[in-house]
Amino acid sequence: MDASKPRRRQKPRARGSSIERNSIERNDGGSSVEGASSSGIKGRRVGRGRSIERNDRNDNSDDNGSIGAHAGRRRRRRNESTGRDNTDTSGDDNSSSLAVFPSNRRSRSIERASDHSRDPSPFGQRGRGRGREAGGRSGAGSSYSRSPSVERIKLGESEYKTMLAEQQAKRRAEINEKRKNRRESSLEARERRVGARGEVGSVKWMQEQLFEVELVLRQGINCEDDLHYTLGAAEAGLLFMDQIEKRAKEAGVTKGALSRFVLPFDSETYVTDQAAPFKKSGLSTEGSLFEGKISDRDLNYLVKGANSMRRLVRIKVADDNDLETAAAALKLTSTFLNKCVADAKRRGLHDNIYNTLYKSLREGKGEAKINELYPLGE
Repeated sequence: MDASKPRRRQKPRARGSSIERNSIERNDGGSSVEGASSSGIKGRRVGRGRSIERNDRNDNSDDNGSIGAHAGRRRRRRNESTGRDNTDTSGDDNSSSLAVFPSNRRSRSIERASDHSRDPSPFGQRGRGRGREAGGRSGAGSSYSRSPSVERIKLGESEYKTMLAEQQAKRRAEINEKRKNRRESSLEARERRVGARGEVGSVKWMQEQLFEVELVLRQGINCEDDLHYTLGAAEAGLLFMDQIEKRAKEAGVTKGALSRFVLPFDSETYVTDQAAPFKKSGLSTEGSLFEGKISDRDLNYLVKGANSMRRLVRIKVADDNDLETAAAALKLTSTFLNKCVADAKRRGLHDNIYNTLYKSLREGKGEAKINELYPLGE
């Protein structure tokens, strides 16, 4: 051999050998080993590095030496290593399978796979990875997930809808029960607050209302005239609120739009800026959105009412919500002062309400002390 040429590398020889056989029968000459013709499997590994290929036909030959001498020697060595007897087991039904395969687990799995492949339904083919084709062959099968959607298909559309409706009804009942409990709790809390404040018109109630009234008023009450002026301005402001709502409906606009025309301010204007300049009367609707919808007389009345309201309460007016807040403040002031005047008259304090009852309420004197100083008349 020429030394210059590289030596060709030979392929490694596979361990063991392959034995081709058409039909392997048991020693009793009954049927083929492991049901080769019925299972349809071409080959199965035997031991290490060896396989036996089988065809799908049944040969009823009585050749007892088809396995070969080397297979017999291998079987005897395996039996010796496991402690089995090397006697003839041709009478045993499982002799061929024990001679060729270490156990019957593979054959039983093949039979189970064949039985499983007989189910044509998708649930019978459900599995993970690969499925089993007809005849026991391994093939690519559909993988069906074990998700709740499969259970939904089993139950049926109508049963699923019924179950869903029951769950929704149960959930709705729980929500309504929680709302009812919250409502009852809020009503009980409101009753407790009313009981803590006292009855409307009592001394305790007037003391609490006085604190809130002085918060919303732009200028506090410092004398008898201030008290009566504030009461009159609050009642006039409530009339203004009724009129502006009525005129806005007639004009087909919102209260906020009409108030912005009467009061030339917007949401960016500060409260102090609204209190400084006052719009003079004599305003006309000519050339505006409200021309022909509101008379000049009504417009001037709204201007006067708006100016009076701005002098009284510390609330910025720019839209409908601001008007509602201002109306609530005016009603609070009017209710408190009317109750205060009525209580003072029962105590005989007609023209001296501020220096007597009003100051006592501001100082926080109790009801017993006020009744002692200014007893109620019959």
